[in-house]
Amino acid sequence: MTEHLIEAPTKFSQSLLWKLQRDAYCQFGIDAWNQYGVPSYITSNSFIAKNYAQVVLGYLRDCLSKESIDLTHPIYIVDLGAGTGRLAYLFLKELHASIASSSLPKLNLCYVMTDIASSNIEFWQQNPQLKPYFEQGLLDCAYFHHAQTDPIHLINRKETLSQETLVNPMVLICNYFFDTIPQELFRFRNGQLEEGEISLYTKVEGAIDPAIINQLQCRYSYKSIPQTDSYYDCADLNELLASYSTIAAETPFLFPIGAFQVLKAFKEWSQSSFLLIAADQGVCTPEQIQELPEPKLSLHGSFSFSVNYHSLAAWFQQQNGVGCLTSFPDRAFVVMAGVLGAQDVPETALAFRTHLDSFEPMDYFKLISLLQDEWRKPSLDFMLLLIKLGNWDSNVMNDFFERMRKTLPGATENQKRLLCATIDKVWENFYPTEPAAGSFVLNLGVLLFEMDFFSEARSYFKRSMDITGVNTTAIENIAACNHKLRN
Repeated sequence: MTEHLIEAPTKFSQSLLWKLQRDAYCQFGIDAWNQYGVPSYITSNSFIAKNYAQVVLGYLRDCLSKESIDLTHPIYIVDLGAGTGRLAYLFLKELHASIASSSLPKLNLCYVMTDIASSNIEFWQQNPQLKPYFEQGLLDCAYFHHAQTDPIHLINRKETLSQETLVNPMVLICNYFFDTIPQELFRFRNGQLEEGEISLYTKVEGAIDPAIINQLQCRYSYKSIPQTDSYYDCADLNELLASYSTIAAETPFLFPIGAFQVLKAFKEWSQSSFLLIAADQGVCTPEQIQELPEPKLSLHGSFSFSVNYHSLAAWFQQQNGVGCLTSFPDRAFVVMAGVLGAQDVPETALAFRTHLDSFEPMDYFKLISLLQDEWRKPSLDFMLLLIKLGNWDSNVMNDFFERMRKTLPGATENQKRLLCATIDKVWENFYPTEPAAGSFVLNLGVLLFEMDFFSEARSYFKRSMDITGVNTTAIENIAACNHKLRN
């Protein structure tokens, strides 16, 4: 089949790819996740939300111990590329529940969801799960582009986040964000820096728009750069870049210039005082960098590239901060924390090691995947424990629904009561993003009905119609519940 060249060799960070990326998210809106296959589960489940909340709590304790928080001013937690809003919802539940049961003083917290797609912002503002947080002033939203230098404007509060307005340290959350914004490609050949270029091809002719992303193929080439020590107009970045002459000698490597732009902006706005929690596919060690071939273009409606988290951690250390990476990083999904403005952050470091390093989000994801693939007949007790381990993960409940249903005839009364309580906890963490999600709630009702919890089942059948709209199956199930309750 004939290949069609759509972009001749172009500097990697200036490729047409990045415009296609932005256009895709703006055009697809919330359907990027519902219909086009953009991944989100690993970054937006109840397990990771709980653990992120604990790291943020550790950071707040460190800030309070240093008396660097003014309780009369807001503390902003900014989520870049907040997507469906599921992480925000789960994180807010966990954070405020934890604070309420802790010895921390009353804090003026505001979580800010950002995106480049206005339709996503509208979706959040209309979402019933998020509505209480908006109404209480605990949640706001804003437009944000990774390269913007203008302060962030909060839509509801009608305020800006800038060096002039921010008083307290900030928190920055970047899940599946850095791997979707521009990066540079380099290699050192015989000690000489070479700049990577990308050529784009497609096997299908047509307009150059987001629809072609899943058909893209790429090739790389390199050209020599004479002035290695002054590639950037920033000495810090040049120093980091030069370090890879030994770390990645003769090996192509990505340099996350888009991420550095973001960090530079927040460094200025926050007066050099913030916590970053970030996660993507990525590399964390020199060995992983050396083992990685030329960048892989991962296609999923949009696209992503592996992120050089080794360089991001080094940047925080270079800025007299702290960069925390996990002990056994998996290139498929890595997580890091970085602190700017302090090196002595024992509570943050402890929370990171306890909640993100000892059992990583990727460990949890692999555990669930392995069990689904290799264990065909788990017991009801085991499935309930697994759901609890995941902090009442609705995805796990959904995945095991059929197997759980088959175990009900042999379930004891204690097991049934525990399953009933588990369903309620899962419901509290459920965040639908499309009408089709109502079928999951309908299934929860089915489990309750088959355990003879008819009143509870009826409530879930009604809840399912709040999501899907009126449908025959739910109405018939409600009628069956009413019949059982009358008799």
